[in-house]
Amino acid sequence: MNQSNQSSSQNFPVDNLVYDLMMIITRKSKGLEAINKYMQDAQSNQRVKDSLEKIRKQDTECVKELTLHLSYLIGQQASGQAGAAAAQRPAQGSGQGTPGGSSNR
Repeated sequence: MNQSNQSSSQNFPVDNLVYDLMMIITRKSKGLEAINKYMQDAQSNQRVKDSLEKIRKQDTECVKELTLHLSYLIGQQASGQAGAAAAQRPAQGSGQGTPGGSSNR
């Protein structure tokens, strides 16, 4: 990843790959909606109906597969962000949160 990509990805909570997968899934899903409508029009032509059904099955499998990849990437990012947030928090009992470094017990 080059330096400009690193700085731009730090400004956004979603990296490019996650965004790309979300867009592909969205567009494939909209395509599936359209194919379902077109299949009604193809009722009188078995060859076209069979082709649309084949495409619908393939696209459905693609959406499922890409959704799994997306879930994995989001899980990776969430665990990475949780780890980074924990590393930034001061340790408990360090006295940083009270004046003079002593606790209020």
